[in-house]
Amino acid sequence: MMSSWGIRARVMFVAVAPMLALAALMTVTYTGQRLSDLDEGLSARGRAYARQLAAASEYPAFSGNAEALQRLARALLNEDDVIGVAILDRDGRPLARADRADRADRADRADRADRPP
Repeated sequence: MMSSWGIRARVMFVAVAPMLALAALMTVTYTGQRLSDLDEGLSARGRAYARQLAAASEYPAFSGNAEALQRLARALLNEDDVIGVAILDRDGRPLARADRADRADRADRADRADRPP
């Protein structure tokens, strides 16, 4: 295929091909690094939320106040990155749970309650 190309086309190919390969390699590397940084940042935020929730839920868990634990779980859903919260006891049994679907159901019920019959 390349034998039918003229000298000008061959020189252009030899000059441009390495640049394109390097550009593709740099794009893949840079994108991979940025995705890795984003993933690490999201994991760090998740760990920070978990530490904060653990500290805030210590007394309600000890006293058995399930309503306070549920309020804490629902409050954490106000963060954009959080899609679900579960507070477990030391044996892994759930003490409180909240997720986006629960939040949407509550909003729907509130909307229906506000509408006149």
